[in-house]
Amino acid sequence: MDYDIYAEGEAVLGWFNADITLTGEPDWNRFLHDYIHALSEVFADREQAVGHLKILMSDEEKEKFALANLTGGSDAIRFRGEEVKGSEAHLIVNARVQTSPEELETTVFDTLRRVCGDAVTYTVERYECLMPGRPDPTYRYNKIISC
Repeated sequence: MDYDIYAEGEAVLGWFNADITLTGEPDWNRFLHDYIHALSEVFADREQAVGHLKILMSDEEKEKFALANLTGGSDAIRFRGEEVKGSEAHLIVNARVQTSPEELETTVFDTLRRVCGDAVTYTVERYECLMPGRPDPTYRYNKIISC
């Protein structure tokens, strides 16, 4: 692996990770659908390339899960999982987008507020937003051996 090329690619991406608790009575799977589509539209409008955007939603007991992910344009959004029900849901948001960490943070939370509207409240349990440093692997291969 050429770590110089890898580092250049990583240097243009903002990284965002969050755990969020949602409270309300919406159709949670519809909420997940609306949220990832809204984020996708914002990134497309700003011409910010999406490395990946993954949103995992679970029910209060963390027994049922639904996943939405996006790599590339909005036509690449995929959904899978179960129907999440109840008055509380949990989101894990993981995003790598070609923008600054600060702008990515603002976009994720502003879009969440808009999708929540008056029907859903949210509590951010934890989040981090950063631009990664240069990778420094412990071991490197100096040649490729095929079998």
